[in-house]
Parts: sequence; C-alpha cells; structure tokens
Amino acid sequence: MMDFDLALVRPRWDNSGVSYPLGLMYIQAYCKRLGFTVRLFDELYEPLELFWRLVEAGEVSVVGISMLSRLREGGYDIVRKVKKLDPGVKVVLGGIHASSLPKLLVDNLPVDAAVIGEGEVTMRELLDLWVHHIGTIQDVRGIATREYGLHASRALVQDLDRLPFPDMSDINPANFKPPIAQLKPNFTINGVTLGQSVSANMITSRGCLGRCLFCNAWQHWAGKVRFRSAKNVVDEILDRQLNYGVNMIEFHDDCLAQNRQIMVDICQRILDDHIRVAWYSAIRPDVVDLELLHIMHDAGCFMLAYGVESGSQFVLDNIDKRTTKRDIANAIELTKKAGIKAYALLMVGNLGETDATIDETVRFMNEVKPDLHSAIGKVWVYPDTAYARLMGIQDKFWLSGNEMPFFQQGFSLDDCDRWRARIDAEVPKPWLQET
Repeated sequence: MMDFDLALVRPRWDNSGVSYPLGLMYIQAYCKRLGFTVRLFDELYEPLELFWRLVEAGEVSVVGISMLSRLREGGYDIVRKVKKLDPGVKVVLGGIHASSLPKLLVDNLPVDAAVIGEGEVTMRELLDLWVHHIGTIQDVRGIATREYGLHASRALVQDLDRLPFPDMSDINPANFKPPIAQLKPNFTINGVTLGQSVSANMITSRGCLGRCLFCNAWQHWAGKVRFRSAKNVVDEILDRQLNYGVNMIEFHDDCLAQNRQIMVDICQRILDDHIRVAWYSAIRPDVVDLELLHIMHDAGCFMLAYGVESGSQFVLDNIDKRTTKRDIANAIELTKKAGIKAYALLMVGNLGETDATIDETVRFMNEVKPDLHSAIGKVWVYPDTAYARLMGIQDKFWLSGNEMPFFQQGFSLDDCDRWRARIDAEVPKPWLQET
C-alpha cells in the first residue's frame, strides 16, 4: 500500500449504468496536477476494502465524500466509520447535498468541512493546509466548518478550459453501460453500434438556465452558466478515444447547447476531424432549431432528451419550467426531421397535478409523438427547494436515514402510481418497436 494525500469516495447507490463520478474525477485530476497523491474509490463498482485498509493503516490524510441527498445515509456511515478508524483523518463532504445543507452537516456530523459549490480550488487549498501546513482554515473560501460556520463564498471557475480533463486512472469504462445501449444494441450511427460501444460522460458547460421548483442543482452553480471551448471539448473526446477506446459520449450538462455557437463549433470540429463518435444528451426545447439539429446529427448525435415534464401548460407554469407546449411540440418535430430520436422525459406528481392534467399529458404526447418517453412516477423533494418549503420539511429531517420524501399536494402517492401506469399504457414508444 502507499500513502495518499486524498481519497475520494462515491458511496454506493441503487442504480446501474450511471454516469462517471465526474465531479470527483475533476477534483482528482486538478489535485494530481498540483503534485498531490489522489485515489478515487467508486463503491458502485468496487467494494471499499482497500479504502478501509488504507484508512485503518493511517495512510490517508484527507477523505472527500461526494454526497447526494437520496444517498445520504451511505455517506454518513462512511464519515462515521472513517473517524472511528482514524480520528486524525480530515473528512470533507461535497456535492449537491453538502452545498444545500453545509452548516447542518458540519454541526451534526464528525466532518472537518463541507464544500459549497465547485470543489477543485477549494480542495486544493484544504490539501495545502492539511498536507503542507500552508495557510489557515479561516482563509479557505467556499466551505462551512463547525468552528467558523459559513465561510466567505468562492467565485466560480470562469475559464473551464484551465481545468484538466477528468482523471480516468481509477475508472473502468467497461463498467458503464448506458441503458439506451441495452435498449437498442443494434442501432448504429456514425459507424458506432450502441451495443458494442465504449461509453464516457463529459460536460461542455457548468450551470443551467432553468429555475425549476423541484430542482436545487441550479443553485449549486450559483445560477451561472459557463462554457468550455469547442477545441477543449473535442480534444477530450480524442483523448478518451485514443487512451480508452471510447466511442459513445453522454454529454452530461444540465442542459446542452445553452451557447448555440459553441455547440455548432463542437460539431464542426467533430466533422472536420472525421471523429467516429455517437452521442446524446439532455436539452431544453427552447434552444434548438433545425440548422443546429442537422449539424448535431451529422456529428453523431442520435438522441436528445427533452425535459417535457408535463403536457399541461398549467403544470409547466406552476413549476416555473419557462417553456411552453408550443416550444416542446416544435422541438420534437424538428428533432425527428433532423434524424435524431426525440426522447420525452415526463414527471408525474408536480404542483397542480390532477386527473385532468394527466389527460392533457396523454393527449399531448400522442399528438407530438416522441420516439421514446419515460415518466418519473413520483417527484422526490430535495433540500433547499420550493417543494421542501411547500411540504414544510425542516433541515433536521436530512440528518436521518429516512426515505426520500415525495411531493404531495392535493393528491396521493397512489394517484401518482395510477397516473404513471396510464401514461405507460397509452403513450407508445415507437423507437423500441423499430428493428
């Protein structure tokens, strides 16, 4: 075994084929570039035996744990066990759960800091302090500590091109099988057959233009959107192809193409360099047009997932979706015209949902005819969201290992199950029937 300045951990969760732990991979790359020794442990695909041996042997200085609200219990258990095995290890929480509840977590868990927002520069400063004894904890921005509460905020990284590509050294691409590759294994585009592909996740931007009531992700980025250059994005694609055999990409932006020109430039570089890659992403319906969609298709885009949520304008307005049914219908029509599969992402049980709004959703889906759809059958309530406030959920709730709460106002969870079953039964998925 060897000593590590930093061990990064993603706790196990109940899904498969999920994306890489990109946030941790960015931190790993950034800190390694500055000379720190870093190892990433992804409990989704490997037991943590080596991690626990390193901690118990005193060979880890700092542990960073990525936290999601619905997986908080696993993260809390890791925190407590680390401190039990070696009380001298510094423990840092990050991710959207920590950003949403930083003071609550440092006041009630044996952690040394909670990171608010982006973690690269903050983690470097914490390592400078705890490994090289440079600076003081009071001077570190963008964290919360028990001693000093909420520290001064940290400015976001403005030039994303200055960050190194996410570190792949502790990642096995073979572990990550996107569900779409399993649903349509024989589908081929740009010389890539999905079932035989090697996949990776990337981002072209950080942040989202949306402000949906059910979401706290946009607050994680302080409501700002920043973009990588087209050259930087395509250089990463080429690096992943050359070194890891990757030929399928999920762009994991909160919303792709929020800067139209950068998206066009990415596609043009893929075409100019004759890169054989298949890719897909989530996108807002109000950012696309036919010209953009055509060049995306030519550059290997085979599917775009639209956050439709509902076919009722009443519900869309209630959740501050900032899109209209006309936007959605136009986007799906143009996407199909450009030869890209249109995937409608629906949610059941948002504010104002009734039998009548589900009627509207079913009718609307059968009018616009997406190639594929899926429906979240109940809406989770996340901390620091309008839904949490509407439900009267206090912050202390999130210290427990309770199940995630579902949003309910004027309807029951049985209603949600019934509504989802109706959508699944009455709205076709024509792409799955194609041979």
